[in-house]
Amino acid sequence: MKSNFENKKYVSVLINGELYILNYEVVLDKYLSFLKISESEIASNIFECNNKIILKAELNKLKLSNFTKLELVQVVGGG
Repeated sequence: MKSNFENKKYVSVLINGELYILNYEVVLDKYLSFLKISESEIASNIFECNNKIILKAELNKLKLSNFTKLELVQVVGGG
């Protein structure tokens, strides 16, 4: 008999070089909300998924599925 752990589908996502194990596939904007990342923080970041830049308008369409590689880069001003 298999345990619940063996039957459960987990999703492995690499975010800024760190491995995260999620309980299920999730859309990126919902995951950012779960992490309590504010709208202003989202506005000041560049999102790259699997080596492709993602527009802010597409965050609600991008599903974090198994083996997704996500990079979040914060834009900082100054001189």
